[in-house]
Amino acid sequence: MKPDGSFEPFLTDQGAGRAGTFGKIRAVNGGQAPTIAVAPGSRVRLRLLNIDATRIPVLGTSGAPVTIVATDGNACDPYPANDWRLGPAMRVDLAFTAPAEGQAVTIEDVWGAKPVLLARVESHGAAAKRDGKAPPLKLPTAELPAPLLKGAVRLDVALATGHGDPAMEAWAKETGMSLDALCLSQKIFWSINKQAWPGVGHDKKMPPLFELKAGSTYVAELFNATPHWHPMHLHGHTFRVLRASKTRYRPFWADTVLVGPDERVEIAFVAGEPGDWMFHCHIIEHQETGMMGYLRVS
Repeated sequence: MKPDGSFEPFLTDQGAGRAGTFGKIRAVNGGQAPTIAVAPGSRVRLRLLNIDATRIPVLGTSGAPVTIVATDGNACDPYPANDWRLGPAMRVDLAFTAPAEGQAVTIEDVWGAKPVLLARVESHGAAAKRDGKAPPLKLPTAELPAPLLKGAVRLDVALATGHGDPAMEAWAKETGMSLDALCLSQKIFWSINKQAWPGVGHDKKMPPLFELKAGSTYVAELFNATPHWHPMHLHGHTFRVLRASKTRYRPFWADTVLVGPDERVEIAFVAGEPGDWMFHCHIIEHQETGMMGYLRVS
């Protein structure tokens, strides 16, 4: 916020063309580095939601063994939480046993040279009653349609910088639309498969990136040909992240996946309900300047 009380720009050309426009204050539940009180020895489950439209914290924890037990709301086998990148729109559930009275579990963003404290979970009051040592928290398995990888249709998705698209120009000519009228921001920095979303209403959609058949399995390879991270979100579906060329992923369920610079990430999913399902980068400045399209399921 500026000294006069007005807001700083939420979107800048410099930010939109790079990693996004960062804010100056890091907030958690409306405050800076809040302390959350729990009973000593209690079992704690925290759901972290990254609703920042730009930042991608790398989670670091201390004070007790902390495990990830769910990704984007879908249960997984527990594994250590450290070094998990939480991109915009991504969620992760953390579980741990609260330490002794007066001690705390800290959650930090360790991406930079100096860690940034996000929150403290501090033990106070009467200890929780528990019979014996509690096993690691394991949630019920998510009931999701399992992709059948054998014979699955493969899709290639290229995330790249934006440029003029002959297909978009031809479509605009056919529909009688002016290219100047299509772009809300008048700036195109990003694209998916050489197609930059023109920023029009749903009554004037571009052709879909892919046409899919409901109930069929698809394996998509997302290739990031840019020097910046892209959290790619698919509406209406939950997919299985299978592998990545750079990041060490164990397979997990998600609806948003981070694709690093010059990285290939493979996901598998079963096409769901018929309709047009948005697919876009959740760094909103990237979405608004081209990195958005949709998949048509019929």
